[in-house]
Amino acid sequence: MNRNKILLLGIAVLSTLMLAWQQSHNDSALMDDELLFPEIKENLNQLERVEIKTFGESITLVHEDSKWGVAEKSLYPVNFSSLAKLLESLSRAKLIEKKTAKAENFSTLDLADVSEEVGSGTLVSGFAADYSFAILVGKSAGSQDGNFVRRPQESQTWLTDKSITLEKSAPDWLDPVIVNVDSDQVNKVVLFDISGTVQLSAERLEGKDDIIVQNLPEGRSLSYPSVANELARALVNVRLDDVAPHDAEKWSSSRRAEYHLTDGRIISVSAVTVDEKKWLHFSEPPTAEGESEADGTSDWDYQVADHVFSYFTKNLEDMLAEPSTGKEPSAGKEPSASKEL
Repeated sequence: MNRNKILLLGIAVLSTLMLAWQQSHNDSALMDDELLFPEIKENLNQLERVEIKTFGESITLVHEDSKWGVAEKSLYPVNFSSLAKLLESLSRAKLIEKKTAKAENFSTLDLADVSEEVGSGTLVSGFAADYSFAILVGKSAGSQDGNFVRRPQESQTWLTDKSITLEKSAPDWLDPVIVNVDSDQVNKVVLFDISGTVQLSAERLEGKDDIIVQNLPEGRSLSYPSVANELARALVNVRLDDVAPHDAEKWSSSRRAEYHLTDGRIISVSAVTVDEKKWLHFSEPPTAEGESEADGTSDWDYQVADHVFSYFTKNLEDMLAEPSTGKEPSAGKEPSASKEL
């Protein structure tokens, strides 16, 4: 191929690329025009408040001191992953199809005003110093991605191309993980009864992998050799159901567990049942250097699920085999159950 032909081919390829770029640029501009909130991306960092309102509940997420908190939960930290998903879906959502504009049909799509009990939408609003947005979010589109939406004060409803993901109750917006400590970081566990008497003491001895019960009653044996390892797994990925500011009076008749960690820290966990709800309270005494915990965990009381609560309320009898009756014990396998992560 001679140089002229190569030059002509190069010009043709360049022209094609330029045309493709121009078409892409035009498509991008058109797509921006279809965005649900074209200016939201450039204002995300300035948001001071996000509100989620339904007929039965109002949730306010507040950005204060570089942190997001749930106002209805005394500004307990927000589950930032949920907030990020909501804001990302709002910033990327496009209006792809007009739907009904008749007010009598709004409830069918869950797009009635939040003041209406039946078929009301979820009003999502955001506020910054010089910017705000608001949208009613209704039902999902069913078999395809997307939600039905309507701007407040407008009658036109739309279908978006992407689902708008949001939680509709205040507890669901809370950062769910209270504490997460690997079991191999726990050297010793001490359980106390309501009176404060040591009920069980178990420790990882030097050169041993298992946690060993130190106060095994005479004539009794463990249900299986490594049963005490369950105690060390109690602090793995502990998650809350709800939260309340710490109330010292709630804990007058609580049980307590101490977890001695390899780094010298001691995490103390109190457990109590109030009105059939299970609560935990975490505290960490100052270290030898006089430092105390910095994340504010002890400022809160945590409502947890029953199975979470059970890890902190075990007792010695739970870990012992049935007393010997003089008969030959039947062979059995060591349980393999472990804490769900």
